[in-house]
Amino acid sequence: MTTQIEPVAIHSNGGAGLLLPEKTDEFSSGSQLSKIGKRFFEPGTYARDGSFVFVRNPTEQELTETHAMLDEAIGPIAPLAVVKSVYTRNPLSWWVLWRAEDRSRRTPRIAGVAAYVPLNEPGLAALRAGRFNGRDPDFACVAARNEEPAALYLWGLVAHGLSDLAGKLVGHVIGLDLYETLPMIGTIATEEGLAALRRSTKSALDAEKLVIGSTFEIKLPPKHIAHQRAMPGWEGEQVTAGGRFIREHADHA
Repeated sequence: MTTQIEPVAIHSNGGAGLLLPEKTDEFSSGSQLSKIGKRFFEPGTYARDGSFVFVRNPTEQELTETHAMLDEAIGPIAPLAVVKSVYTRNPLSWWVLWRAEDRSRRTPRIAGVAAYVPLNEPGLAALRAGRFNGRDPDFACVAARNEEPAALYLWGLVAHGLSDLAGKLVGHVIGLDLYETLPMIGTIATEEGLAALRRSTKSALDAEKLVIGSTFEIKLPPKHIAHQRAMPGWEGEQVTAGGRFIREHADHA
């Protein structure tokens, strides 16, 4: 059984099943990231407290550090060697959230991490049939680099006070036209996660059916999608063919 929910912001860990409901962040004025068919490079935006937050793929050291962060915060999702293998196959699996004073991105500090297993069609079918192991995914189920995933399995997300915003920024990396249609599915593995999910489920009947081991699918409500499309933000630096750094300023009406 897969229960569908429409939370304000709920994120899960497929290993420990921790759910973190929290308020949706609001943004200060700026240029819109939103062009539905576009994928943005290391997108960032201003958080409610005035700091600038952005996501990017990790270095090997950052991957190790943020894997430990997830382990400490929500329990083991998968061994580090497995995580590294999945990340090598598809970099969409791991995103580090950074916080800086402003969009110059100088001296940022790690503020969180979002981790997924991008699934292909066989992987999604295996997950729905209860044959997918999030702690040790079969590579036949994992979408390859540059292959559009059929779904995202939620490994874990930790970003205190910024989880909703982190998810939206990842959406802009993937491209909203794809991200908004992807099934996002997690597994409940602890009593804490079960209790949190039951609190977030509007239907008492659905809540009663949830047990340890249940899967749930997150449905993005219309308000979330509209905010995600309209959020102001800026892309990161990219290197041109001549080795020159440019900072792309996303400005879309």
